[in-house]
Amino acid sequence: MRTVKIILWLQILVGLVGGYIAFGYMHWGAMSYAWAYNLRVEFDRMKQSPSYQEPARIRDQPWDNILEDMQAYGLARAHVAGYWAVACVALVVFAAAVLWLLPRAGRSNPALQATAAPPCC
Repeated sequence: MRTVKIILWLQILVGLVGGYIAFGYMHWGAMSYAWAYNLRVEFDRMKQSPSYQEPARIRDQPWDNILEDMQAYGLARAHVAGYWAVACVALVVFAAAVLWLLPRAGRSNPALQATAAPPCC
């Protein structure tokens, strides 16, 4: 019983640490998305100026596509980190529920123990 409790407490600890790290990555992804969005807005404003010249392409891709890809990458990173955060929270809730229910399962009816067969070997 003690080993099970230690494992469940470790699961809670790992879940909380993993959730904290996942929220950090979620923030990183959201900030990457916001940064790329702001770059895109500035680039669109720059295109409106009368002295605008098209910047050189990078690997045959226009800047619009590059900024769009940067935005999509930040959003995808935030989504994946969100899924990991949900998984970590679920692990913590499951371990806490089992720890809460564990002492209740340890109690047994003394009347039934008197009639039970003795353990073998």
